[in-house]
Amino acid sequence: MEEENPYQPVLDRSQRAGVDMRSFRFGSKKVFILVVESSIWSGVSTFFVDPKFGESPKKRGPCKLEFGNEERHQVEIRIDSLGRLDLVLNDCVIESDLFADKRKRILRWVGVLTILLFCMMLGLFFFGFFGFERQFSL
Repeated sequence: MEEENPYQPVLDRSQRAGVDMRSFRFGSKKVFILVVESSIWSGVSTFFVDPKFGESPKKRGPCKLEFGNEERHQVEIRIDSLGRLDLVLNDCVIESDLFADKRKRILRWVGVLTILLFCMMLGLFFFGFFGFERQFSL
């Protein structure tokens, strides 16, 4: 018989008004729920939900959290230079690139805006270089 993993990721995925949220269930004796939120406006925030005591204070950005009394665990949220979020439990990566779709969407928009800005600067350069000479030449 196959034993159930007590650290099974992805309890649910939800989305509201630009905020993506992922939840994870940890613990075998006492269950804790870790919630990681990602927002374009406020960044990444992480907090625990203890069914008995409620929510813990939110931590912003990359962080390390410890939980449990009998079972001590350490959860870490890592963020790399491209905005990839990794969830690490006791030095083992549980899930990598938590918000891949949002990160890819942002990188696409940055690419499109960079190309647009480059084209505008190129147009201003050619208009400035060739346009004024033709207007004011005798």
